[in-house]
Amino acid sequence: MSKSNVIPIDTTKLKSKKDYALAYASIGWHVLPLWWMTKNGECACGKCADTNTSRGKHPITAKGQNEASTDKDVIERWWDRYPDANIGVYLAPSNMVAVDIDPRNGGMDSIEQLEDKHGKIESDVLQFTGGGGEHRVFYIPEGTQNLPGTLGAGIDLKRNGYIVVEPSGHYSGGSYEWEASSNPLEAVAPSPLPDWIRDLASSHNNPSNNDVIKRYATEEQIEELRSALLFIDSDNRDTWIRVGAALKTIGAAGWNLWYQYSERSDKFNHKDLLRVWRSFKTTSLNIETVFHLAQESGWRNITVDVSMDLSFLENKHSVSKEKPLVRLPGVLGEIEDYYNASAKIPQPKFAQQTAFGLLSVMLGRKFSTVYGDFTSLYFLNIAKTACGKEHIKFTTEKVLAACKMDHLLAGDGYTSAGAVISVLEVKPAHISVIDELGLYLEAVMSKNGLHQKGANVMLMECIGRLNGDVRSKNYSLQSGLNKAESKLIKHPAITLQSMTTPSTFYDNMNLTMIKDGFLGRFIISSSHRERVAPRRVKPLEVPQSIIDWANAIKGRVNDEVGAFTNPGIVGKISVLEIDEDAEEILQTFAEDMVMKMSELDAIGMEGVIGRCAEFAGRLALIIALANNPAASKVCKSDAKIAVDYIRDRSEETIFEIKSHLVGSEYQKMKQEIHQAIASIKDGVTERDIHRKAPFTKFKNKELSDALKSLVAADLVALVNTREGKPGKPRMAFVSKSDKWDY
Repeated sequence: MSKSNVIPIDTTKLKSKKDYALAYASIGWHVLPLWWMTKNGECACGKCADTNTSRGKHPITAKGQNEASTDKDVIERWWDRYPDANIGVYLAPSNMVAVDIDPRNGGMDSIEQLEDKHGKIESDVLQFTGGGGEHRVFYIPEGTQNLPGTLGAGIDLKRNGYIVVEPSGHYSGGSYEWEASSNPLEAVAPSPLPDWIRDLASSHNNPSNNDVIKRYATEEQIEELRSALLFIDSDNRDTWIRVGAALKTIGAAGWNLWYQYSERSDKFNHKDLLRVWRSFKTTSLNIETVFHLAQESGWRNITVDVSMDLSFLENKHSVSKEKPLVRLPGVLGEIEDYYNASAKIPQPKFAQQTAFGLLSVMLGRKFSTVYGDFTSLYFLNIAKTACGKEHIKFTTEKVLAACKMDHLLAGDGYTSAGAVISVLEVKPAHISVIDELGLYLEAVMSKNGLHQKGANVMLMECIGRLNGDVRSKNYSLQSGLNKAESKLIKHPAITLQSMTTPSTFYDNMNLTMIKDGFLGRFIISSSHRERVAPRRVKPLEVPQSIIDWANAIKGRVNDEVGAFTNPGIVGKISVLEIDEDAEEILQTFAEDMVMKMSELDAIGMEGVIGRCAEFAGRLALIIALANNPAASKVCKSDAKIAVDYIRDRSEETIFEIKSHLVGSEYQKMKQEIHQAIASIKDGVTERDIHRKAPFTKFKNKELSDALKSLVAADLVALVNTREGKPGKPRMAFVSKSDKWDY
């Protein structure tokens, strides 16, 4: 077809693929029907494997392109039988040749360098392919022979073959489209093929892949970039352009990365992608720019760690073993022993939580360090139903009664902020044992849970005001009292000892509870012990050594009851020094927690450990007095035990929350993606993650954001699963979690 016989077509009247096929035939193009992709993402021929790059575009006819036709009756018969058939155009009888540019194989890099050397390779007819490339269609005189088959890496020169044309679809989900001003059906004819290309066949300078100067990045750099790009917003155009310009400096690999990165955006347009890519010139940007942008968004370079232990791939479904417990010192260990000996269902971790909770309340208001650390703490214990949690309450009540300190017991939870103040007025130091914190949180989350929300706020205030005052104007035990009267509680000392089940707790937890710091007020211990038949245990009396310790503390306070019952008066407070070694341990731990919080910022979980350093100081005070009720200072060993305990509990809590967090469709989506990755033994490559179920049901941006969050949460990693094996690296997303019971 030459420019002199271009026939304009009214494309607005083309409603079906048959209409388009007939239109192409009318301008002298020889067309043939091709198989197409079904809605299920399979080639309509029913025979192509997912790895077959010809799926959805190979000929339906027995003789393929040799049956291509311009005959109206033949074409109508084909598309009447296969109305969804894609359209192919056989180039040779149509007097055309196509420069087929495949950016994924280096085509964009090759075309630029060829044009720099020989001049522009442009035609008035340009098509964007469904796979993200280009067809530059040229006219050649009839009888032209001996054209080169390739112009370089990623560039084929098609003559004795066919191309797929608009409005055909591609197996990637894209479609073939003519560039706006380049539609051959709208009076646009292909330009003549440049002479230098025709001359290549008769010269000895036929270009090969080796003739094009390649710009390389190592396999390791490419995978690092792939990981980093997960963290960079692809919707912001300025950022998108900066990333593209930086990636262009590594050529074909950069194009592939930019294309995949761009696909994540709902604004993705591969025409714009190609145009902008071609516009990039020499720049000061480079791949370090990409790494910098990613780091600003929370990326850490953990992608290709050759020392990474991949043994978790061998048996990902085993439940991790909990760290062995070390018996607590002093009277804490004696309470721990009593709990374990009297429990019908052993829960050693809860025995330690119970011991700390008892001393927390027994020492409340009357002991502090020189830095104002008092002993009040909130504890949460999580285990399945019928796994022995109830023994926490039994032991707490039994020990306090034996020590004649049961006046410290308060009711099961609080119904409002007013209830918190009311209890503090009578019991400024007390412990509340909450049997089911999960149900309490469920009430908080309900539309009618305003009172419970108020209680949460008040509890959060109290735990941070141990060396100060809590004041309220609105609450009173006496209904006749003036409600404007201010209620003052000096050194409020609430200890919470709460229990819940994983399902109840995590079903009612959301990011708000984490970000507002409520969850970070608790020292949380999770038990994964399975249900067992209860032991037959005879009732045991509280050991005298525990009672003697309590009496020593009351003697030091010198006020058996009054010190714990007068909200406005505290009296003398025993203040303990902290020795230099203990100071160093606690300070180092505080600095560690600041760094850990920074790491958790990206996923909104920094609040979980925000008070860990403070709680370690309180535990150190408790441990010092547990060892010696007459102690005058906190020693190195006290601080070390406290720090180790808080560190273990906080690491455990972070892992559990990452694994269980629900409360939004986004979280459920992340869980589904995580579980799907975990179910694939050797992990899933980024290429496959965009092609296989269940990942394909999510939008690209949703999938990218979820992967970013999972990587940041250290639940998923992009690693070389062939590390140490011969051949190319295989980078795949793998689950780093060894349990995912959502």
